[in-house]
Amino acid sequence: MLRRFFLLAAAAACGCRSDSLVDFSQILDCSDSNTFCMTTLSFTPTSRVVGVNAAAIWINESGVTHDIVFDTPEAALAVGPEAGNFQAAHQTYHVRKFAAAGSYAFHCTIHGTATSGMRGTVVVQ
Repeated sequence: MLRRFFLLAAAAACGCRSDSLVDFSQILDCSDSNTFCMTTLSFTPTSRVVGVNAAAIWINESGVTHDIVFDTPEAALAVGPEAGNFQAAHQTYHVRKFAAAGSYAFHCTIHGTATSGMRGTVVVQ
């Protein structure tokens, strides 16, 4: 548990993307309150609440490639070097921080649209 905390804290601090040497089963947990997991056709859960400048994490262990596209340009403006829409290949995770409170909808363009299919929302308070 302690190892998981330090690796996630390091990733969140730098806005880092995934590392192929990371053993997901030991450090990333989809039950964390700030984490979205990707299945083959959905985000689980579909909505999470995070604090301003707190990390939101997307994990893909689904076996398929996804992308995360924010429905509004403002939503894609995250804090740090990893701002914007992003690809989520299998066995990767991505960390985003949001500088402003709001409700930021996103979807996978491969498996959905802004109005149907694979979509979710980050609520920043």
